[in-house]
Amino acid sequence: MLHSVPDKLWRQFAPVTPGSTLVTVLLAVVVVSALYFGREVLVPIALAILLSFVLAPLVRLLQACYVPRILAVMFAVAVAFAAIFALGGLMISQVNQLAKNLPYYESTLRDKIQSLRGAAAGTGTLERASEVLHDLSSELDRPNRPPPRPDRSSAPALRQRDRSRLRSSNRIPALCKPWQR
Repeated sequence: MLHSVPDKLWRQFAPVTPGSTLVTVLLAVVVVSALYFGREVLVPIALAILLSFVLAPLVRLLQACYVPRILAVMFAVAVAFAAIFALGGLMISQVNQLAKNLPYYESTLRDKIQSLRGAAAGTGTLERASEVLHDLSSELDRPNRPPPRPDRSSAPALRQRDRSRLRSSNRIPALCKPWQR
């Protein structure tokens, strides 16, 4: 007796024609563009469907307590809107409180930075880190020009740390070229 091969296996080995790939890509483009341009209508519909799934158990519970369906739906919608507006009011009050306290937060941050500078004054770590970050940002902001070469005749006795810093800053434009257009 011959065993037949299921259709699923034949479909796996079926040749793919170029036309079918093009049709699939065009269909995907049409669907995505339809969703993009219809978002003003589709987003509220999707939210309404989501809200109906969330509120359905409450409506069933109220119907089990012999509340008519229309009253149960109206009560569930009222509870949902009250919860949404309460959360919105809470968020607005928090944003207002943050805006009111922003100057206090700014002064607190300034005090903490000053105390950090005072603690690191002996080592100069914070100043060096700030200087390195400033140098890097200025290198990234500069137009695509070759970095200036240090004049060795005017400063023959550069310290070793300064030489290594100059060499690493000369590599920065080469590292950033893939991101520049």
